[in-house]
Amino acid sequence: MDALGQALLAAAPPPPSRLTDEVMGTIRAEALRRPLLPPPRQRVGGRWPAIWLRLAVAALALCLPLGAVLAHASDATLPGDMLYPMRTARESLSLALAPDPAAHDALAVGLAQARVADLHEALARHADADVIQGVVDSMIEYNRGVSPAMTPWLRDALTNQYQAVDRARRSVAHDASWPARVARPAVVQALDRGLGGLRALARAAGAPWAQSGPDIPPHGPAPDTGP
Repeated sequence: MDALGQALLAAAPPPPSRLTDEVMGTIRAEALRRPLLPPPRQRVGGRWPAIWLRLAVAALALCLPLGAVLAHASDATLPGDMLYPMRTARESLSLALAPDPAAHDALAVGLAQARVADLHEALARHADADVIQGVVDSMIEYNRGVSPAMTPWLRDALTNQYQAVDRARRSVAHDASWPARVARPAVVQALDRGLGGLRALARAAGAPWAQSGPDIPPHGPAPDTGP
């Protein structure tokens, strides 16, 4: 500051004390109302939320591969097996998520046809009548869910399945090596009930062989058991 500025500053009267007090009071009030730095964020629950999140992610990472393995293993299960409910749940979900009625019907017939392979597996295990009955009941139930629009295709599938169940019934009835621990007559009766249910569906679908008499079409090659 030059000499003129110093002289003017020295000659200026001091500000009133009341004004100084008002200005300083205003500054202090504003400083208290609006702190210069924002308060640090409080971490709710300390470190526990972060730890639980890590544990949840780790558990999910372990469960996803395990679930895929169990789902794949359930494909070969039969009624009474521990994982069989998982198989039926997956099949029901697949039917529910079918994009259109045609896809639904195709999947339902495929699932019914897959029960032919299940029947072969159950007989290879010498399963009891409850298992056999569960397999044929599932076959009939999936066929029953097919819409009338698929009747020609359903007739062919029912003929195929009837032949497969009839072959199984004849095999059990004449198998002298059937283990004594399993009641063979009860297994034959379960297969007979399955044949009756399949014939009723085939009759409703207009299959000529199912309209009257016990005759069925000649047994062809082993049916395709893929879905």
